[in-house]
Amino acid sequence: MYAVHLGSGEIKTGWQKTRRGLAAALAIYAVALLVGALAGQDDPLQPLAGLMGKSSLVTVAGEQQTLFTKTDSVKQLKQQLLLAKNQSLPVVLDFYADWCASCKVMEKQVFNQINPQNFVNQLVFLQLDLTKNTPEQSALLEEYQLFGPPALLYFSSEGTEVVALRTLGEIGLSTFQNQLQTLVNSRP
Repeated sequence: MYAVHLGSGEIKTGWQKTRRGLAAALAIYAVALLVGALAGQDDPLQPLAGLMGKSSLVTVAGEQQTLFTKTDSVKQLKQQLLLAKNQSLPVVLDFYADWCASCKVMEKQVFNQINPQNFVNQLVFLQLDLTKNTPEQSALLEEYQLFGPPALLYFSSEGTEVVALRTLGEIGLSTFQNQLQTLVNSRP
């Protein structure tokens, strides 16, 4: 409304021209924010980013590939960790929750930039969804001495945690890529 108000009437001075231009820019930005929000975008600095063709990895069928095998079951997670150990495969374990803002940022800016095909038969990517915050999930967090997401734990092909790679909090793409390469290189 303010943008419309600023834009009404005759232009008399240079200052009024500047105000009118600013009002038009604000109105355009407001529309972009609205369109982006309706499309599910959550970045106010790039409200139309997902609509402009910049996408993450996509399969031939057009479905997005996900890096992690996701579960909210601690029992299932432990079975998957044991299976990876029996296959002598290192594991990347991500602790995630829908309510975790940093988790969403990492999903978008880090994990979606990694091609899972580059690590086939080299690494297992597991993600424990802590959104429901069950007693079993809380017990696992205590077992690993974690406060909550985001957290990344890395396990060797023998099934032991590589503590030097443990990451608590948000990380960037280059750090994550370096950690993955270190884990791959540690395989016997």
